[in-house]
Amino acid sequence: MSFNGHNWNYSGPGRPNNGGRGPSSPAGHTRPVGYATSSIAPAQSNGQQAARGSNGGRPAAPRHEGQFARERAEFFSGDNVRAPPRQQQPAETSAAGNHPHHHNGALSDRLDQAENHAPEVFSVPGLDAVGEPSAQTVPDPGPPPNIQKKRKCTVCKDVKLGCMLCDTCLVDFCRACWPDFLLHQPGIVAKPHDPIDRELEDKLALILDPQIQEGDQEALIDEDEATAWFAVTKDELEDLVFRDLGRYGNIVSGLRRKAYPALVSFVGPTGSGKSALIKMLMELNFLGTQPYETPVVKSAKCFSSIPTSGDVHLFCDPHTCKSDAERPILYADCEGLEGGERTPLGSRTRRLDKLQKRISGLMPGANQEAKTSFPRWDRITQQTSKRKVKWANTDRTKRREFIVSELYPRILYPFSDVVVFVLRVTNMLEGVIEKLLKWATAALETSSNQPVLPYAIIAMNSLPNDAGVVDPFWSTDRATEDILGKEDGSTLGEASDGFYQNPKFQPFIKCWRDRGVRVRSVRGLLNLYYSGVRVVRIPQKGRSSLIQTQISGLYKEIKIGIQQSHEMKRERRMLMNTAMLQRHLQSAYDHFSNNLEAPFDFVRSTFEHSPIPSDFGGNILKLILSIRKQSSVQGNGYSSLRMVAPMIASCIMLDAVRQQIAGSALDILPEYMPSCKDAFQTFFDKHLECEYSDPADSNIRCVNSRVGHNTKGHQDSNGKIISAGKYYVTSLTEEHFELFQKSIKKHLVLIEHKLKSKLRGNEERYDEAERIAISNIHRDDYMIPFYTSVGGPEHFISHSACFVCLVHSAEHHLQCGHVICTPCLQTYGNPGPGRIAISCCPMHLGDQVFCRPQFVAIKPPSAGVRLLSLDGGGVRGLTQLIMLEYLENALGSGLRLTSFFDLIVGTGTGAHIALGLAVNDWPIAECIKMFKILCREAFAPRMWGNFPGIQQFINGKSVKYKTHPLQTALKAAFSSDDPLFSGTGVSSRPLPKVAVTTSSSVGKAIVLGNYNRGDDGKAEYEFPRCERPDDEFKTWEAAWATCAAPGYLKEFSRVASKDVYLGGGIYHANPIYVANSERKLIWPEVGHLPPDFVLSLGSGYNPKPKERKPKKFRSRGVALFTEMLHWKATDHIESSAASEATWNNWLNTVCPNPDLAQGTEDRYVRLNVKFEGDGDPPHLDDLKSFQRIEDETRKQFRFRGKQMKLLADHLICSTFYFKPDDAPSLGDMSEAYCKGSIICRFSPHSDEVVNLGKFFRTLNDKRGLDPSWKPYFTVREKLPGHGLENQQPRGERPENEHVPRIYISEETTSQMVTLGNFELPQVEFFVSSREAVIEISLCLDGDSEFPISGSPCQILMNIQNGMPFGNLSWRRARAASPRESAPTSPTSDRGETVKKPSMRNLAASILRPRTVPPDDAFELSANGNGIAEM
Repeated sequence: MSFNGHNWNYSGPGRPNNGGRGPSSPAGHTRPVGYATSSIAPAQSNGQQAARGSNGGRPAAPRHEGQFARERAEFFSGDNVRAPPRQQQPAETSAAGNHPHHHNGALSDRLDQAENHAPEVFSVPGLDAVGEPSAQTVPDPGPPPNIQKKRKCTVCKDVKLGCMLCDTCLVDFCRACWPDFLLHQPGIVAKPHDPIDRELEDKLALILDPQIQEGDQEALIDEDEATAWFAVTKDELEDLVFRDLGRYGNIVSGLRRKAYPALVSFVGPTGSGKSALIKMLMELNFLGTQPYETPVVKSAKCFSSIPTSGDVHLFCDPHTCKSDAERPILYADCEGLEGGERTPLGSRTRRLDKLQKRISGLMPGANQEAKTSFPRWDRITQQTSKRKVKWANTDRTKRREFIVSELYPRILYPFSDVVVFVLRVTNMLEGVIEKLLKWATAALETSSNQPVLPYAIIAMNSLPNDAGVVDPFWSTDRATEDILGKEDGSTLGEASDGFYQNPKFQPFIKCWRDRGVRVRSVRGLLNLYYSGVRVVRIPQKGRSSLIQTQISGLYKEIKIGIQQSHEMKRERRMLMNTAMLQRHLQSAYDHFSNNLEAPFDFVRSTFEHSPIPSDFGGNILKLILSIRKQSSVQGNGYSSLRMVAPMIASCIMLDAVRQQIAGSALDILPEYMPSCKDAFQTFFDKHLECEYSDPADSNIRCVNSRVGHNTKGHQDSNGKIISAGKYYVTSLTEEHFELFQKSIKKHLVLIEHKLKSKLRGNEERYDEAERIAISNIHRDDYMIPFYTSVGGPEHFISHSACFVCLVHSAEHHLQCGHVICTPCLQTYGNPGPGRIAISCCPMHLGDQVFCRPQFVAIKPPSAGVRLLSLDGGGVRGLTQLIMLEYLENALGSGLRLTSFFDLIVGTGTGAHIALGLAVNDWPIAECIKMFKILCREAFAPRMWGNFPGIQQFINGKSVKYKTHPLQTALKAAFSSDDPLFSGTGVSSRPLPKVAVTTSSSVGKAIVLGNYNRGDDGKAEYEFPRCERPDDEFKTWEAAWATCAAPGYLKEFSRVASKDVYLGGGIYHANPIYVANSERKLIWPEVGHLPPDFVLSLGSGYNPKPKERKPKKFRSRGVALFTEMLHWKATDHIESSAASEATWNNWLNTVCPNPDLAQGTEDRYVRLNVKFEGDGDPPHLDDLKSFQRIEDETRKQFRFRGKQMKLLADHLICSTFYFKPDDAPSLGDMSEAYCKGSIICRFSPHSDEVVNLGKFFRTLNDKRGLDPSWKPYFTVREKLPGHGLENQQPRGERPENEHVPRIYISEETTSQMVTLGNFELPQVEFFVSSREAVIEISLCLDGDSEFPISGSPCQILMNIQNGMPFGNLSWRRARAASPRESAPTSPTSDRGETVKKPSMRNLAASILRPRTVPPDDAFELSANGNGIAEM
C-alpha cells in the first residue's frame, strides 16, 4: 500500500505469521488485514506477512487498494461486531531477530502496535462514519495523519517521511533501518525499544501535560465559555437559577433537518481526566485543522488544586458533526463529582464574579461588594433561557456538590446514548462502581417511558504502562472480563469479590431484591441501570502509540453503544431528531427546575411538543384520546375503539361520497384501513398504560406505555420501580385490530344500505342528492348520537382536526367554539359568493342554533390567489408602508388595500405590518403611526449604552436592546390575550390570511399563521398548530418571535411549547418562497396554477454598496454556518442584498424561460427603494433615519403614478372570477359548450361592493375617458402550443381580432352603489378542445386590461376545483409512506392537486404581455345572454 509515493513494505525478523495479527494485538481487538494505519507504518497484507514469516524475508507482491478494501469488508462482514480473540502464535514465528535486544518479537509487536494507533476515522467494524451499518467497502483512509515532517535517518542518512524516534536510544530511524541496523548509545541497558511518532508525542504532551501559565490558562477558559451547555448560578437574591446557555442550539442549527444527534456524557470524580479524554477523541486521529472547540485541560503550572471544567460543556465530534451527517456525536463534559464547594475555573459563577469586579474597577465609585444585577448579563450565545430552581431552598440543596450529583444526572442520564465514567484510582474499584451506580440511581426513577437505558463505558484512565504489562492487558474484552466478569456469568470479575458482603453494594442488592430481582454480580447490577457495560484501559503518558490505540478502542465502544441505542429508539418509534431532542430538553429543564423528585415522562413530552399529524389516522387517534379523557371507559382499551368504530365508518362514507369515489363500501374500505391501522398501533404502543398493579397495594399501578416499558419494568406515577416484568395489558391486544376492522366494516355496509334506501326514485341530480343524504345520515344517525354518548360535543374541541369528518384540518371557528374544515362548512352551511352562512354547528343537536347566522369568508374554488410579501428590515420597513399608501391611494373610492389580497406573509417588522393590517385591521395611516412607536420601544438601549467599552464587555454576544419595553409595546399593540389563530376578529369585513416567519433555536425555519392548512411534507419549514385552544400562539408572541434579530433583540422563549424563537430574517429575510408555498397548501385546488398577482415589497437596498473588509467569524464547524446566517440576517447591506437575490431566484424558478419572463411584470411585481449613499441602506435599528427613509421613499414613488395605477387596476380585475354552472357538454371532445357567471369576490351587500361601484362610476372622470366608455370583460381562447409566438406587446394586436365583450353597464354600476350587488348575465362560449386555455380579462381603459382571478386556465381541466373524481392512486402511495411524510388526510385537504397536462403551454399563455382588443371587436350584449364561437 502506498502513502505519499512511498511504498511501505516492512520486512524484518520476528514478524509473526499469524494471518495478519501480531502478538501486540490485544485479545478481542485483533487488527484486521489491511486495517487503516497510523503515521508510523501502514498495515500489510496477509500475503506480505506470511511471505516474510515463512519465506526467509522475501517480499511478497504488493496489494492494490481495491484488494485492501475487499479484505477489510470481508473481515468485518457478518453480525459479529467485535473481532474474535487472537489465536495462539506458533513458537517458530517469534524467533529473535538480528538485534540483540529483540525479545521474542516484542519490538516487532510494539512496532506493529504503533502502526495501528490511528485507525481510519475511528472506524468501528460494521459501522460507517456516522454509526450506520456499512453497506459498502470502506475507502482507503489516505495518508497517515501524523506524518508532517521529514527527518534524517541515523543509519542511512536519508531524509524522509515517517522516521521514528527510539524511546531508548533517542535517535531517529527510518522504517527500513529500524529492524536491521538499530544502533544504541554506549551504556544503554538492554530493554524493549518503542518507536515514537514525534508529532503524536507533541499532541499528547499538549493534552496530558500542558505547560500553560496562569494568564494563558484564563484566556483559554475565556474562549471555552462558548462551549458551555447549561449551568446553575445565583441571581441577585442568592437564589439558584438554571441557565440553558444555547450551546446545543448553536451546534445543531448547522446540521441537516433529519439529523439524529447522539449524546455521550463524560462523568467522574474531579481530576479524573474527562476533558483530556474528550480532547484526545477529538484531536488524535483527526486529519487537518480541528474545526471545533476542544475542552480546556488544566495546566500543571497553575491552579493545581482547583477543578477546571465547571457546569456542563458540549463538544462536537469532528468525525461525525458535519452538515450532512445523520448521526452527529456530541460529547457532554460534566463538572466533576466530589468537587466540593470549590468553584471550578470554567464555572459561570466564578466568571460572573470576575465580570462584576472588572466593571466595578472601570467605573469610579462603584461598590464591588454590593449585590448588583451584573451576573444576569451573560457573555454567552444568543439563544439563552433561565429558570428559577424552586426546590433549592435549603443550605444542602443550594450546595454545588448537590447540584452536580443530583440535578445534572437527572438531565444527562435519560438523554444520553452512552455514559463514559472516567476514573483514575484503581485500588478502590468498588468505590468507583458505587459512584457509577449512585449517579444512575439519582436519575433512574425520575424518568418514565424512557426509550432506552444508556450504554456505560468505564474508562480506567492513566494506568501504568510498564514494559512488564503485556499487550492483551489493554484489550477491552480482557479488561471487561477482568473487572466485571463474563457476560454469561461463568466468571464474576475482581469487582464482584465479596459481592454480597460488600457494604457498598448491599443497599442496591436489597433494593432490587424487594422488586423481585436477584442480583448475582456487579455486572448484573450495572446491567439494571445501563443497557450494557464495557471497560477500557487508558495508559498514562509514555507510550504514545498505545494511548492512541486505546483511544481508538474507546471511540469504537462509543459508536457501538450509539448504534445499539439508536436501533432500540427506532424500533420503539422514539428516535429524536435535532428539533425533537431540543423540545424534550427544554421540557426536562422546566420539569427538574420545578420538581426534582417527580418523574419526567417521555411519552407525554413527545405528544406535548410533537403534535399528532392531522391526517385521517392522526385525527382518529385524537378522537380516541379525547374519548378516554371524558368517558368512563378510560381503563379499557378496546372499549374506546368499539365506541368510535361507527363514527369512523360514517366519516369514511361521507368522504367517499364527497370525492365521488366509485365502488361499494367493501371496495373503498381498503383505501382507508391503513390510516385506521396506524391510529390503532400508535394508541396501543404509546397511549395505553400497562395494567400491572402492586400486589401489596392495588392502587399503585404501572404508568409505562408499551414502547417505554421494557427499559425499566413497572414504574408507578412517582417514578418508583415497582417490579421487574414485561408490559402487561389484557384490554387491548394485536388481535383486537381484527375486531376493530370488522366493526368498521359492518357499520360501513349498514350506512351504504341506508344511503341507497334514501336515494330510491331520485335519479335526477343524483350526485347532489347523494351528498345531501349522506351528510344528513352522518350528522343525525352517527355524529350527534356519538358525541352525546361520550359526554357531549362541548368537550371535543380541536384546533388541528375537524371532529365532524375526521378527514381534514380544522380551519373555521364557529360561535360555539368548534373548528371545522371547509368541506364541512360547505356541506352544513349555505354557500354564497365569497362567503358561507351557517346557522348552527353540525356537532350539536338541531335545536341549538346560533342567535344569528355566522358568515365565513372563503376564497371561491375557481378564483386564484393574490399574495403580498413583506421583507424584514427593522426601521426600513417604513418604506413598505409608504409604498402601500401610494398603492391604496391609486385604488381610491374608499377601497381598502387589504381587501385585494388573500395572503400576506411578512418577516420581522414586515410581519408587524402584516399583523397590523390584516389582524388588527389598522388603516395604513394608523399602521405608520404604530410602526414608529413599536420601533422606538423595540430599540430602547440597555444600561451602560453610553460607555462603549463596558457595553461591549457586558453584552458580548448578548442582545443590544432592552426586552421589557418591546414586550410591553407588543402587548399594547396586538393585545395580550388574543390568539393568532382564533375566530374572533376586530373587523366585520373579510381580511386576508396572515403568516409570519421565525426560526427555532435549533436552526429550523418556522411559519406562524392565523389559519390552518394541510401539509404535503415537502415544505422546508415547520407550521406548528396547537391541539388545544389554550396553547395557541398569542398575536403579540408571534410578533416577538418574528422580530427577535440575533444580537439586537432577545429571543422569544415560549412557555407553552418550551421552544425558543429567533428572528425570521435568519432564513427568510424575503419571505416570497414561503408565500408561494403557503398559498399552494392553503388552496391546493389552484396550487397547480400561477397566482393571480404577487407583490413583493423590499425595505430598501443599495445597488452599489461600498466595498468592506471581509467579516471575521468566531465560530467553527457547523456553528460557523449559523453565525454567518445570523450576521447576514442583521447586517444592513447583506440582508437587503440577499432579499433582492431571493426575489430574482424565485422569479427564475416560476418562469425559467427568459422569453416567457417578458410578461411577468404584470403578474409578479417587486418594489423597493434605493439608498445609494455611503453605508446605505440604514441599519435596522437606526431610529434617527426615520425621516430620511420616509423622504427618500416619497421622492422615488412620487413620480411612479402610472405604475401604481396599473398595479391598482390589476388588483381591481382580480376581484372577479368565473364560476361554471355545470360540467361542460363535451360531446365528441372536439369542442365543448361552457356556461357560467362572472362573479365579484366581495360579499353581497358589503361596503367593498359599494366602493367598487363608486370606482366604476367615477372611472371616466378620473381618467379623462370618453363619457361613452364602459369597462368590459373579454373571453379568449389560447390554444396550447400556438399562443406564445402569436402574442404581441400591449397595443399591437391585429385589428381584425374579434373577441366577445361583456360590458359593465351603468345599471350594473348603480346596483353596486345602491344595493351592494354585482350581477351580470350568464356567459356562454364554445371551447375547441379539452386542453384549450381560456382567458377572461377585464378592460378598464385603453392601457389596462388584466385577467380576472383564476384566469387564464384550462377550464375543462380545472372544473370542480381542479380535482378529478375518484382518483385514489396517491392515497395508496401515501398510506405506505412513513409517518413523517404522511399526508394531512387520506384525501388531502381539498382534493388532489394533480399536475395538469400542457402546463408549459398554460404558463406561456399566462406569463406573456396582454394587449387591449380593438374597438371594433365583436360585442356581447350585457343585457342578454349571448353565445360566441371562438
